[in-house]
Amino acid sequence: MDTTAPAIESLDTDTLREVDRCDACNARAYVQVTFSGFRSLLFCGHHFAAGEVKLRATALDITDERWKLALSETQRNKVTA
Repeated sequence: MDTTAPAIESLDTDTLREVDRCDACNARAYVQVTFSGFRSLLFCGHHFAAGEVKLRATALDITDERWKLALSETQRNKVTA
C-alpha cells in the first residue's frame, strides 16, 4: 500500500473534501470505494483499514487519500482551502 503524498503541485486535484464523511462513523472520509453500478461508499482511515482486503477484492475503483493524515494541520489547511 502506497500512502506517499503526491507532489504539492498536484494537491489541488483531490477528490475528497473535508465535508465528506465516513459512511460507518461520520468521521472525515479519506477513502472512496466505488462498486459496480457506480455506487460508492466513503470511509475514514480506520474503517477502510478494517475491511481493506474485502473492499479491494470487490471494488471497481478506490480513491485513497490517507496520505493526508500524515500532513501537519497547516499543510492540511492548504490542501482543503
